[in-house]
Amino acid sequence: MSGYRNKARKKEKAPVSRFQSLLRKPWLFAGSALGLDIAMLVTGMVLSRVNIKPEYTLADNAVQRNQPLGFFGVIAAVVLGIICVLTALIIAGAFTKKKRAAQFAGAAALLVVSLCMVGVSAVTALGLPPQSRTLVSYTDEELTLLIEEEHRYTGNGVVSFFLTDGSKEKVVRLASTEITEYSSSDDRYTVSWVSDDILTVGFQDGMNYRTVQMNIDRTVFPAVSSGTLEE
Repeated sequence: MSGYRNKARKKEKAPVSRFQSLLRKPWLFAGSALGLDIAMLVTGMVLSRVNIKPEYTLADNAVQRNQPLGFFGVIAAVVLGIICVLTALIIAGAFTKKKRAAQFAGAAALLVVSLCMVGVSAVTALGLPPQSRTLVSYTDEELTLLIEEEHRYTGNGVVSFFLTDGSKEKVVRLASTEITEYSSSDDRYTVSWVSDDILTVGFQDGMNYRTVQMNIDRTVFPAVSSGTLEE
């Protein structure tokens, strides 16, 4: 026999692709997700300071708002989708390692943090939607006063006053104010004209009686009547 031994051939490792190499670097995906979170939060804070008045229309016996910043909600949804993909890549990368539990936990924590931050950014920019809205209308031959009662999940409610003409095409918000407690009376609002271009609304706010006086823009509603607005 010869003095040479048959050496077992070592198995050659398959070449690692670029995608597999990226999967082994979860910090890249985590950093990208956190960067998106911070960018959304900053954008939401900036947009909350932008005073852009929405356009109002009347449809289905409710005042509809055409929110100029509504696009931010779409952006938030897209960002959440991207973050979910990045989290999925972190989870996929965990299967290439022996110690997976820590990376799984990190991916779950990242997703929760991202959901909170993007949600906060959307609420900061657009505001928290109300629990419900109730509409009361008073009208004469020419104009209709729409009183919207907004019920919120927390804090005080908001009463908004809108005016529209017979065509219902122009809906203008005259004023709005917070209210601590709505009255359950059917005739809880008293509407009267002080002059041809000044309208006064009185209402009960808990134990207090309050009045709101509003000026009517004659360029928007030239045919202003000083008659009685009735429910």
